Amino acid sequence: MYYCMDSLEGRFEKVDELLSSMSREGLRHDVRSYNVLIDGYNKNQKVAEAMDLFKKMQQQGVQPNTFTYNILLDGLCKIGKVEEAEDLFRQMVTQGLSPNVIAYNTLIDGLCKIGKVEEAEDLFRQMVTQGLSPDIIAYSTLISGFLKSGKWEITSRLLEEMKDQGIELNVVTFTTIIDALCKEGMVGKAYKLLDVMIQRGLEPDVVTYSTLMDGYCLIQETSKAFKVFELMLSRGHKPSTVTYNILINGFCMCGKVDRARHLFDEMPCKGLQQTLDTYNIMLDGLYQAGRVVDAKEIQDKMIASGTSLELQTYHIILHGLCKNHHIDEAMNLFDTISCKKEKLEARTFNILIQGMFQVGKVNAARDLFNSILAIDVVPPDVVTYTIMIKGLIKEGLLDEFDELFLTVKKEGYSSDSGMLNAIVKGLLENGEVNRAMGFLAEMDKSKFSLEASTAASIVDLLSKDGQCHHYMKMLPDFSQHCAKSNEIDIDSSTSSLIHKISG
Repeated sequence: MYYCMDSLEGRFEKVDELLSSMSREGLRHDVRSYNVLIDGYNKNQKVAEAMDLFKKMQQQGVQPNTFTYNILLDGLCKIGKVEEAEDLFRQMVTQGLSPNVIAYNTLIDGLCKIGKVEEAEDLFRQMVTQGLSPDIIAYSTLISGFLKSGKWEITSRLLEEMKDQGIELNVVTFTTIIDALCKEGMVGKAYKLLDVMIQRGLEPDVVTYSTLMDGYCLIQETSKAFKVFELMLSRGHKPSTVTYNILINGFCMCGKVDRARHLFDEMPCKGLQQTLDTYNIMLDGLYQAGRVVDAKEIQDKMIASGTSLELQTYHIILHGLCKNHHIDEAMNLFDTISCKKEKLEARTFNILIQGMFQVGKVNAARDLFNSILAIDVVPPDVVTYTIMIKGLIKEGLLDEFDELFLTVKKEGYSSDSGMLNAIVKGLLENGEVNRAMGFLAEMDKSKFSLEASTAASIVDLLSKDGQCHHYMKMLPDFSQHCAKSNEIDIDSSTSSLIHKISG
């Protein structure tokens, strides 16, 4: 007789009572009983409690089996405690148990997710030496890990191994490679892989099609993304909410907000509910296009649908109102948010402070900044100080800027590349060339690169000012701080990879 874990959901404090009850009824506390309880904890994201019970079973003289370890390895990896999972894996071996393919796959996946792909491959090779045959899951996991690390040549080698082992690529593996190609901007090659799938009789799923659509949207080729959408429909697949979100976002990014709005309105007709993400994408797109009235209509729709406005949504609305110079409405919204139980972030203040500077409300921006320091609940971040510094320089309040920059140093904040670029650009635009050169020297010392807009300001200065040669001598050499090109030719590596798949 075994107790069903479903009946214990939400009542895990009863586990000790259950175990005692089992003893009174003459039921053995065997490994299967403990596994049921540990699995229940794991499925309800109570991994710490599962580990406690794991220790307790050993204290009671019940030895865990491979299934026990597999449950715990899965739980630890899912919450990112991969090092603990590695310790548990070693303990499993020490106890004389042989990890199976599931145990290896779980830990390989955990290692890949935290970027330890080389360690994951070592474990993969260990699995082979133990006489276990890696399956499609093991290969797909490793391929995904190496692709995310940009290691195309290793991916190509793994694909060759799969071919030698007679393991066919499945939809998940194809989708993983398509996703990686899209993230590198190689969407044309990704589309070729979609063709390869179909030619092999392996039908792409909605995730595959949506991934490819997202790739086209990222390079602003929305017409091609929509053709993929139409291809998906023609092959009998129903789009998901994520599919629509990708297309709506793509059209918004290209400024085609009417197309985006059409898709947004179409969703309920297709039996799909607009989610918080859908509303946020549409709101942001409309505000960026200056369509404030339409954005407010979407906001009203959102509230009427019962969708809760989260802080991220408020940030989108605040930013949209500020961008379109509706600063008074933004200030009223900020007051409304402050009165709610929403936990404000530095970003909430940053958006409004920047908006105030944009419309010349310097005193209001200063007062809001000072209020952050006074309440000591939401500490300002480097972005907050950068916004203030940019605003003060733009208004010519250089003494106040000097004082604030010293405060940044005293408070222990490191002036990052963004802040120093903003200072140099602002000072040059204000004609404060000598002061700007001082900060350029500090950037050079910190090995920070010039942003394109800062470099443009310097070029503009040199082309207009009569003291061009004098300033040229003062400029540090930033060439050594430029990003180095990849040693591996990604294009040739991906071509080789696709050839292996297609061949």
